[in-house]
Amino acid sequence: MIAIVIYMLASIGLAYIVGISEISYPIRGWMAEHPTLHWLLRLIECPVCFGTWSGLIAGVWLNPLHLPYGMIANSIVTALATAGSNLMLARAGGLVVPGVPTDPSQESHS
Repeated sequence: MIAIVIYMLASIGLAYIVGISEISYPIRGWMAEHPTLHWLLRLIECPVCFGTWSGLIAGVWLNPLHLPYGMIANSIVTALATAGSNLMLARAGGLVVPGVPTDPSQESHS
């Protein structure tokens, strides 16, 4: 049980470091300047999106939830669990606010 809690906390920490923190800003800024990479930037900066893709990878390589299913099922369940925990922890931490666009181009300038 403690391993699952550690995994979920580590997943939101990784999502924060990669998608929000100043540490990764130079890479994200570079990606923002390239239209062909803008879609990837949106997937990285969204904690839920990042949790989905990192959960799929973790499910294949690590099986962090120690599920007894096959590799594909483990990956899908781990991706959903990671995305869900990232959403809950990001909302609790104020990183994701319901109703507030994450894309600056969607903000109203009234």
